Amino acid sequence: MMQINEVELACELAEDATLKDFDNEVDAVYQTDEGDVLIYTDEAQDVFNRHYDYFFTKIEECIE
Repeated sequence: MMQINEVELACELAEDATLKDFDNEVDAVYQTDEGDVLIYTDEAQDVFNRHYDYFFTKIEECIE
């Protein structure tokens, strides 16, 4: 039996969907913080959160 990490899968799908929504314009999706860590822009974070909630819910529904 295959095991899937629901959180990791939802994150991967949400990141792909977020990039697609921004036409793969990496500069519009990511920025660096003070420690040079790559993070989402505020707008991209909102889009990612929406996608993540959608995908996580769908994954959970399949498991039940």
